[in-house]
Amino acid sequence: MKKRVIIAAAACCFATPAFAEDGDWTGAYVGVSAGYNVSNSKSATTLSGNWSAETAGRRDFVIANSAAKQSVKDANYGVQAGFNAQIGEIFVLGAEADFALLGGRTSYNRSATYAPGAPTAPTTYTFENRIDPKASYAVKGKLGIAIDKTLIYATGGWGWTRAELGADISSSANYKKASKLNHTFNGYVVGGGIEHKFAQNISARIDYTYTDQGNTTYQTSYVTGSAFQSPAYGETIRQDLKMHQVRVGMNFHF
Repeated sequence: MKKRVIIAAAACCFATPAFAEDGDWTGAYVGVSAGYNVSNSKSATTLSGNWSAETAGRRDFVIANSAAKQSVKDANYGVQAGFNAQIGEIFVLGAEADFALLGGRTSYNRSATYAPGAPTAPTTYTFENRIDPKASYAVKGKLGIAIDKTLIYATGGWGWTRAELGADISSSANYKKASKLNHTFNGYVVGGGIEHKFAQNISARIDYTYTDQGNTTYQTSYVTGSAFQSPAYGETIRQDLKMHQVRVGMNFHF
């Protein structure tokens, strides 16, 4: 009986340092991730130039109908790298950079007729808004609580998203305008997640981030064949981008 107790105690002594080592989060890491991305974008139009010569009713009609709310929902996949420093028994400070390719795009099309009444003939307008997110990347700080091999953490930092934007307007009176912009948005990122070590150097995690990427402005241009000539009428598009990302990942720790 005594022999069994001594063997069990010795086993615990040897196992404890190994377990503690597995649960130590200090060090660098690299990994891969994949998940689901929701990109929300709102756009609004400001009129200028010869639009001032049109009636207030027509201007309000064009402004109201050219506004758009769009959402792109698709997969994302990428890589991350960072460094953690465990302070004391439970607290972990860290920094991380990540990059992700974003799938999906959307195009919002609609037509509406402005009919002020005689003697002015009705005019049908067609509007199109597009957004195509391409890639996102971010640098973030990390604050976490380690419970042995599990790390619960919050993150915050700055992110960038490269996207292609567009807005077109045309009418039955042969008014044709179009725009296209490749733009890199930027704004704050906040989020959090949970990570678990399955071995000393291998962990898996799931995390969520929200980023407000701010907004940008761009102008439409006349399309060949339009009955109007630049710069008679002008439209300025103001468009923003906000994103939600959920990702699962695997990390290799050094």
